[in-house]
Amino acid sequence: MYLALGQLVYKANFDETIQVVVDENQLKLIIVDTDKEVITKWIS
Repeated sequence: MYLALGQLVYKANFDETIQVVVDENQLKLIIVDTDKEVITKWIS
């Protein structure tokens, strides 16, 4: 299962602390440019 986030939310809110939580819990992320409606990054 993947968690999809808008690119602006990802850039504004995913600092080092949150990245540690993502890594420790092996969360999989899809970063989406909502204006262009394209996936900009897969993090698994």
